[in-house]
Amino acid sequence: YASFPQYAAHFERMHVQAIETCVRGSAAEIQSGLAAFASDADEVVVRAIAATETLDDYLALLRAAAPAGDL
Repeated sequence: YASFPQYAAHFERMHVQAIETCVRGSAAEIQSGLAAFASDADEVVVRAIAATETLDDYLALLRAAAPAGDL
């Protein structure tokens, strides 16, 4: 995202590197990472990028990112 001028300007205004806005790892690590953003934001938007382009991988990622009981 940092290669797009609008996103780069936004990250600069926030005083963060683009990678600092990312969460990855196990389901527990994803939940922990998202929770850290939730305390500072009105809304957390997840842009899911799975390791492979398969339905199973995307469903696993969505399940890991979903709040408890939502999926």
